[in-house]
Amino acid sequence: FSRSNKFIVAPNLSHAMAKSVAAYQCVQVTGYLTAMNMAAEQNGTQCSVGEAFFGELSTLETGSFILNTSNGLYLPASACQELTWICVAPSGVACRHSADLANKSEAMVQHGNRISAIIVPGSAGWLQEAASKMYVPMNHPTTGDALFTKVDPNNPQVAPQPVMMGAAQVQATGGMMIQAPPNVPPGSMLIKEQYKGNQTMILGVVGCLLCGPCGLIVCCLDLDERQVWRAPDGRKFDMFGQPIIE
Repeated sequence: FSRSNKFIVAPNLSHAMAKSVAAYQCVQVTGYLTAMNMAAEQNGTQCSVGEAFFGELSTLETGSFILNTSNGLYLPASACQELTWICVAPSGVACRHSADLANKSEAMVQHGNRISAIIVPGSAGWLQEAASKMYVPMNHPTTGDALFTKVDPNNPQVAPQPVMMGAAQVQATGGMMIQAPPNVPPGSMLIKEQYKGNQTMILGVVGCLLCGPCGLIVCCLDLDERQVWRAPDGRKFDMFGQPIIE
C-alpha cells in the first residue's frame, strides 16, 4: 500500500510520523478531507457517528490525521477513537482466515492480549483484526460466553503483561500468537530461511537443458523459502514439529 500520493506538504508542514494500520470509529459527524490539513478541501462525504474503518494515524506539526485506507481520505484524529478489544477466553482464541469457524489459521490471540479490530459488516459476531486482517469470533460457538471485551478508551484497563516466548508460542503481528508443535524445544523461534528445495532443483534442471552442465550451478543456490522453528541449540524443526536434517 503506497501513500506517496496522499502526503501533501504545505508550508511549515514536514516529517509526518505514521504508525501501522489500526481500527477506528467516528465519535462525531465529520467531513472527509482530501489532505492532512484542516484547511484542505472537503470531499463532500462524511463519516457518521459509530462508523468503523481501518486507518493509519499520522502526526504533523499542525495536528494529527487518520487516513481511511478504504477510501484514501483523511479525518482529524480528534473525531475518532481506536477500537481495542481484550481477549478474555482462558485458553485464547484461534484466528480464522475468514468469518467461518472451520477456516482456522495457525495464529492465536492469547488470553489478556489486546487487538485493534472492527466488527465485520454483514457477519455479526465476528471481529477483523486491523494489522493481519485475520478474523476471530466474539463469542464461544456453543456456550455463548464472550471471548473478547471492548476496552473503554475513557477508562482503559491496565495493559496485559507481555507474553514470554517459549515452546508453545512466538509473538506475531497485532498481538497474534502462532502455536508451535508440542515437541519443539522451549525457547524456539519461528524464522524464515532460504534452502535448497524443489524449486531449486527444477531451476537447476532447466539451467542444465538450456546451458549444458554449467546450468547445474543453480543447484548450489538456496532458492526456496520456508518457515522453520529454530531451537536455542541450533536444531531446526518444520511447521509440523519434525526435525530438519541438513
